[in-house]
Amino acid sequence: MIASIASSALCGACGDVIPESADQCLACGAAREREPFFYSVSLIKLAVIGATSFWLYSVWWFWSQFRAGAPNEGRWSTLLKTIFSGIFFYSIAREVKEDAAKHGVTCRYSPLLLTALFLAAGIAVRILPASAGLLVTLCGPIPLLPVQAAINRVNAATSGGPPRAWRGGKSCWPRCLASFGCSS
Repeated sequence: MIASIASSALCGACGDVIPESADQCLACGAAREREPFFYSVSLIKLAVIGATSFWLYSVWWFWSQFRAGAPNEGRWSTLLKTIFSGIFFYSIAREVKEDAAKHGVTCRYSPLLLTALFLAAGIAVRILPASAGLLVTLCGPIPLLPVQAAINRVNAATSGGPPRAWRGGKSCWPRCLASFGCSS
């Protein structure tokens, strides 16, 4: 009994236990939520924060993708992959494209081309003059966007919709504004 409950999930609609072998709740019929494929993040958030944080958000993005893609992998391995993300970007892009094809989601990008663009941007930042390097830095997240779009589409297809954080509900803006004394 304990083993069957440990491998089960709770229904998001009614809170009843869904057995591991079932695709829907036996009590209310709601579909079982699936685990995310990789880490989902809004494309706008990735583009804006990635560009304005001077690639720091991109480093966090790589860390999150490596942790979501292989949750049982050690943190040191994930850290090394994140440090050498230019080399490992191809493996993420290729794995996302292959897994998306398994789920019936089309991806129209070349992992090799995106990796070359990502590496070229990293090299260009270091060899171009400061103003051109800043422009390249602001365009840095562009190679990540097609991969993240595919991740979001696969997660939406397998879990029945966008991530919970994107489903409307309460916004964090009133709390953020209130913390800075900007509330009415």
